[in-house]
Amino acid sequence: MERILVSPHLAKRIRYLPEIMNMNAIYTVIIVCISLCTAYGQNAISIRGKIEGHYEKSIALYTYNNYLEKKPAFLAQVTTDAEGHFASQIKLSTAQPVMLSYGNPFPMIVWVEKDDSIFINIRKPYKLTYPNGRALFDKGDVLYSGRGATINNYLFDADLTIYNPKTHETAQSRSIERYHVFLDSMQQAREKLRQTVWPQNFSPEAEAFLFGEIIAGTFNHKSQAEVYKTNKTAEDSTVLTTPALRQYQLDWKLSSDLALTSDAYRQSLISFCNQMAREKIKKRPASNSEREIYFSYMYREAYNRLQHIAQTREFGTAFTLHLMAMFIDGQDSLAALTNDFHQKFPTSTYYPILAKKLQPRKNIPDIIAFDTTNNLVDLATLKGKPIYIDVWASWCGPCMKELPNSKKVAAKFKGRIHMVYLNIDDNETAWRKVMKNQKLEGVNLRGDEATSRKIKDDFNIRAIPRYILIDKNGNVFRSNAERPTAIEPDILTLLK
Repeated sequence: MERILVSPHLAKRIRYLPEIMNMNAIYTVIIVCISLCTAYGQNAISIRGKIEGHYEKSIALYTYNNYLEKKPAFLAQVTTDAEGHFASQIKLSTAQPVMLSYGNPFPMIVWVEKDDSIFINIRKPYKLTYPNGRALFDKGDVLYSGRGATINNYLFDADLTIYNPKTHETAQSRSIERYHVFLDSMQQAREKLRQTVWPQNFSPEAEAFLFGEIIAGTFNHKSQAEVYKTNKTAEDSTVLTTPALRQYQLDWKLSSDLALTSDAYRQSLISFCNQMAREKIKKRPASNSEREIYFSYMYREAYNRLQHIAQTREFGTAFTLHLMAMFIDGQDSLAALTNDFHQKFPTSTYYPILAKKLQPRKNIPDIIAFDTTNNLVDLATLKGKPIYIDVWASWCGPCMKELPNSKKVAAKFKGRIHMVYLNIDDNETAWRKVMKNQKLEGVNLRGDEATSRKIKDDFNIRAIPRYILIDKNGNVFRSNAERPTAIEPDILTLLK
């Protein structure tokens, strides 16, 4: 299981599986008054509020205009005055979630519609989480009032939603069976509360968003928890989520294109197709060829099973290709499926994004990183021998699991290749600690924030660990190379 990376201005690190990290440095009371008085179109949404006792004197508001790459579209960056007051105006054409970040890289979600006038009271410090890039809150930390408050209070009820830190803690501290019981009890509570709030006459957009955050969110937790547990014990284990998968198939009839505004719903599409693909191949794909087959299954499952919801079908099939480009090094198969996607969705705005992924880098990029003595090293100076690069970080569990295998590659081909351990941590101390404990022999480099961002952009890295194989002339042989346990044939090819 790889770790998913996101844009650094949203989060420097995101863990794909549930882990909690507290931020004790922030003790704040935030009272935010969001006054939304608008008819969508040319009319502006007025946002005002007050922040008390917080060291960060700004608020960022943004949406996502590109669900495929999840790039933010910033609406406003507001600077507070000396007393913590702020005011801004933004424009939105449809009802949708707005991300609100107040100094932390992990956004809160506020559902907004025309004529809303929402008062948000954030009364205690947030906790940071890396599984889904959101702030977590305990019960009572977030309260809403005013027009539009009902749906937001429902979303942020800490006993019911993915904002609850207890939900993530149980993924590691409980057995899968007990964790399922816990999630089922949450689901029952959600359904009970939903019956009380549905008569509030929510808009179709709001109802669809709630579906995504609640039903799809529960399925994501179930599937991710089992991936985590099974991958800890067996590398090639199957994901035993048949009951959860079947129930989700029954719930699928509730899905709607309007639910695409929900990040949990979008994630569930991939989780759903992922489970269907695993049921077919019966094991975790390890090699490039197996991953090609695996993502081809996912592509077909998305296209065939989502045909009753056109926009969701388009996004689901596009996202499987987006993932395929990240995790395989097979341009022919990716090109064939991308062309097939273009024929199926000739006017899709996702196609230009996918087409760019068919232009692999040929030469080693200009990447300069720090070595163990804090001197700068240019990767290009390592030409003359094949270069096998392990891109890793100390906070990435799968990376740490693979480091011993990379060490075996370094030992077997010592003197014949350059084994490069390229760290993208923002924590130099953690990097040095791992190097010492793991006794990493080879070229150890660490990128600063700018270098790490360039590495991810140049090689289209959205998840780690990631491996890159470069020939002795400095040409990229595999931009998404095999893992250490399967890389030997390619290295031998370059050594001939």
